Amino acid sequence: LKQRGDLLYTVKIVLPKERDERLEKLMQEWQQENTYMPRGFEFGNNS
Repeated sequence: LKQRGDLLYTVKIVLPKERDERLEKLMQEWQQENTYMPRGFEFGNNS
């Protein structure tokens, strides 16, 4: 059966229970380098 339409997914991100300093540092660096808003200008992002 072939149909067209939107595919909806739920993504669950699970972080470790214990603090991981390497992961925290990586996420801080990633955030500084990637300051864009994925939702776009409709949701307050002007860039």
